[in-house]
Amino acid sequence: MGEGDVDTALDWADRAIEADPNFYPAYRVRGRAWEMKGEFHEAIEDFTKLSAFDSDGYVERGRTYEKLGRLDMAARDYCRAIENKVVSRNSATLFSIARAFPHYTTDGAAVDDTIAFFAKAIKRDPDNARLREMAPVSRTVRMLTGVGKGNVS
Repeated sequence: MGEGDVDTALDWADRAIEADPNFYPAYRVRGRAWEMKGEFHEAIEDFTKLSAFDSDGYVERGRTYEKLGRLDMAARDYCRAIENKVVSRNSATLFSIARAFPHYTTDGAAVDDTIAFFAKAIKRDPDNARLREMAPVSRTVRMLTGVGKGNVS
């Protein structure tokens, strides 16, 4: 997407939100456009607004925090997404969760939820080799931190 396309997306989203502040898809469009322009703090604001309407906003905001190197904040948002039952077949989302959750190991329930998330995803898509690669990561984090008691088969 070119710079002009990003500006067009921002303009469209601004007009949509002005017309109807509850039209939440516009927050996703605008947040992603801000990210493409490197305006991560503006993106976080829009993804925060999105999360009030759609729990997938937590995943979007988590990815933005990752880009800023804030894995602790990313992990919190991914765990919120899991708590809100945002389950995605998108392997990029699963890898983001796996990459960030070691930074959120002070809460055993969060680790257990993440491990359970991977277990469900593997059961749903057992031939997905990328998911199978992630299962040992979750077990290793649990063993190294002593946090959580979940099991991935």
